[in-house]
Amino acid sequence: MNSFFAELKRRNVVRVAVAYVVVAWVILQFIDVIQDPLNLPGWFQTVTIVFLGIGFPIVLIFSWAFEVTPEGVKKTKDVDKSKSATHGTGRKINKLIAVGFVLALGFIAYDKMVDPTPGGGDGEVVREASIAVLPFTDLSAAGDQEYFGDGIAEEILNVLAKIPDLKVTGRTSSFKFKGQNEDLREIGKQLNVAHVLEGSIRKDGNRIRITVQLIAADDGFHLWSETYDRELVDIFEIQDQIAQAVAAALKIQLVGGAEYYFNQETFNPEAYSLYLRGRELVRERGGENLTNAVTLFKAAGDLDPEFVSAWSALARSLSLLPGYSRETIDSLVIGREAVAAADRALALEPNNAEAYSAKGYALAKVLWDFSKGGEATLRAAELAPNDAEIANFVGDYFTLVMDLESALYWETKALELDPLFEVNYRDLASIYERMGDIQTAIKLDRQGLALDEKNRFSITNLIWHLIVAGENVEAKKYLEEFKNTPGVNPAIVAGYSFDLAYREGRHEEAMEYLAEVEQLYIEGKNFPSFIFLNYLDFQNFDKAAYWFEVAYESRDPSLTFAIEGLLPEMFSESPAMAAAFDKPEFKILFEIVRRNLEKNAAWMARNE
Repeated sequence: MNSFFAELKRRNVVRVAVAYVVVAWVILQFIDVIQDPLNLPGWFQTVTIVFLGIGFPIVLIFSWAFEVTPEGVKKTKDVDKSKSATHGTGRKINKLIAVGFVLALGFIAYDKMVDPTPGGGDGEVVREASIAVLPFTDLSAAGDQEYFGDGIAEEILNVLAKIPDLKVTGRTSSFKFKGQNEDLREIGKQLNVAHVLEGSIRKDGNRIRITVQLIAADDGFHLWSETYDRELVDIFEIQDQIAQAVAAALKIQLVGGAEYYFNQETFNPEAYSLYLRGRELVRERGGENLTNAVTLFKAAGDLDPEFVSAWSALARSLSLLPGYSRETIDSLVIGREAVAAADRALALEPNNAEAYSAKGYALAKVLWDFSKGGEATLRAAELAPNDAEIANFVGDYFTLVMDLESALYWETKALELDPLFEVNYRDLASIYERMGDIQTAIKLDRQGLALDEKNRFSITNLIWHLIVAGENVEAKKYLEEFKNTPGVNPAIVAGYSFDLAYREGRHEEAMEYLAEVEQLYIEGKNFPSFIFLNYLDFQNFDKAAYWFEVAYESRDPSLTFAIEGLLPEMFSESPAMAAAFDKPEFKILFEIVRRNLEKNAAWMARNE
C-alpha cells in the first residue's frame, strides 16, 4: 500500500488533483463575477460544475497513465524511471497551485470588499446600533385600531432616525412586513439590522394596552419589553408618552446616551388619519397619488393648523408633484406652494428636517434656485442624517449638480436604510450610469424591479439603461411589455422607440417616432424637455435649442433632469444652443457643475 501511495506521489497524481480543484474553484468564481454583466443564463454555472466534475477523474487517470517528457507525452510504463521528468513537472504544478491560490484570495477579497452594489447580501456586516421598527399589530376585538398602531410605530421610527449613531431602517422597508407572520430573525437579515422593535395594541372599552418588545435579530432573544395600560382619554397624548419612553429606553440599549428630539403630533384624530393616508400615497409616487396626497395634507392642516407634520408632508408632496404629473400644471405656482408649506412647518418647528428637505427640493428642482436649494438640503441632512427619505432627496440634489461622490454616498445610504424601497434602487442606478458603470446600473434596476415587477418607473429606468448598454434586444422586450400596460403614457413609449431606432441606424423610422413625440406634446401628454433630449441625441442642435426654449418658457419641471451634466461649452459650435443655455437661473448651476466635474475626475482617478 505504501508503495502505491509513493507511486501516486511520484507520478504527481496528488499534485494534479490539488491543482485541478484550485483551478476549478477559480473558474467558478470567475463565472460568478461575469454572469450578471454578460447576462449568462442561470444554468451556465450548473453545466460548468458538471463538466468540471466529469473532468476530475479523467485528469487523474491521465496523470497516472501518462507522463510529460522532453520528447512529448508518453505512457508512464514506457518511460525509464531513471530518466523520468516527473520531479520537474511537479515543480511546475506547484507553481500552478500557488498561482491558483493567489487568484482565489483575489476573488475572496473582491467579493468582500470591492462589489460596488450596496444593499447587502448575506455577507454584509450588520451594525450593532441598528434597528427596524415594525408596524404594531392591532389585537382589538373590533380590529379598528390599525391606524393607531401604524402611527405609534412611525412616530418611534421618526424619533430614532434623529439619533446620529443609530441606523434606523426606513418606514417603507419596515412596513413591507405588515400583516405577515415572518420570523423576526429573517426580517433582521433582510433589512440588515441587529435589532427589531415590534408591538401590539388592544382596546377594551375605554382602556388600551400597548406592548412593546425589543428583539435581537440574530437569535430572536428578547432584550427588553414593556406593557403600557392607559385610559383612552386622548390617544395622541398616549402615543406621545409611549414614543418618548420607548425612544429613551432604546437610547440606553443601543447608543448609550445619544440625545433625541421628539416632535409633538396633532391631537386631532381625523387630521392624523388623513395624514397617515397621505403618507402612503406619497411613498407610492405617481402624479395621481401625489395630487390626492396634497388634498389630504391640506385637509389635515385645515383641521389642525399647528399640525407640523401635515405641513412638512404637504411640502414634500408638492415638491415631487411637478416631476411626476403628466397633466398640464403650473410648476412655478406649485413650487412656491411647496416652499410656503415648508416655511409654515419651520415656523412651528424650526428644526423640522422634512420641511428643510422638501424646501430644498422645491427650490432646486422646481424653482431653479440652486444655491438656496442646496443650503436647505444640507440643513436637512444635518438634522436627520439617518432618515432614508431625506438621504434620497440629498442624493437627488447632488446628482443635479453632478457631485457624483456625494450623490453616491447619500443614495447608497438611502438604500442601506430602506432596502425594500424601489425608488432607492432606481436613483442609485442613475448615479452609476453617470459614472459610466452601466452594468451596475442595470443590476440595480433589476433588483428594484424585483421588489415591484409592475412599477413603471423601474421598468423605464431599466429600458433606458439597456439601450445605453447596447442591449437592444432585451430593451425591446421590456418596451413591448411596457406599452401594453394600462395607463402607460404613449410619449414615453414613442421616446424610447425613437432611441432604439436611432441607435440601430433606422433614422427614417426614428424621425417618425420623433414626429409622434412632438404631436403628443401638442396633445398635452409630453414634456418638451424630453423632445429636447431626443433632438440632442439626433444631434439636431437647432431643433434641440427650440425645444429647450419651449421647456424653459413653460417651466417644464423635467428640465433640470434633462440638463444634468450638460454645459454650454459642450455646444460651442451651435449658436442656437449657446443662446438657449444662456439663462440667468442656470448660470449658477453651470458654475457648480463645472467645479464638481473637476472634483469627479480627481475622485474617479483615485478610485480606478
